[in-house]
Amino acid sequence: MTRLLTEQESVTRWMQALLPLFDEKLTWPACATSWKEFATGTVEDLQDKSAAQIEAKGHTGLRAYVKASSQLWNDSADNFELMTVADVLWPSLLYLRLHPSPNFEHECNDLLADLPAFYRADTHSIGNDFKRPLDERADSWYPF
Repeated sequence: MTRLLTEQESVTRWMQALLPLFDEKLTWPACATSWKEFATGTVEDLQDKSAAQIEAKGHTGLRAYVKASSQLWNDSADNFELMTVADVLWPSLLYLRLHPSPNFEHECNDLLADLPAFYRADTHSIGNDFKRPLDERADSWYPF
C-alpha cells in the first residue's frame, strides 16, 4: 500500500478482521421473549416511579439503573443523567406512535419538559447531570 488508509477504510478493515472471531448464531433461543413483549415490558417498567424514576426539585428523570439493582452504582436521590433520559426517550416516543397510551405519553412529556434543565446558559453547553457538579468542565459529548 502506497498511501495511508482513510478512517472509513481503517474501520472497514478492522471489522473484517474481527468478525470471524465471533460465532454466528442465527437461531432465536427458545427461552427468549418476542421484541413486542420485551418493548411492552420495558414501557411498564419505566412507569414504575419508585424503581425507574427520580423526582428532583420538581423535575422528573430516569435512574441509570433500576433502584438498588446495581452493586457498582450508588443511587442518587437528587440527580439524574441526560444520557439516560435521551437513550430512553427517543425509542419511547417511537413506541408511542405504534402503541398510543395516555399514561406513558404523560411520562414521556414529563421527561421532554425537563430536557432544557441540562442547558448551561453561562457556558452555552449541555451538561449530563441534572444537578450540576461544582467542578463541571465539559460534559456535552454525551448527547452527541
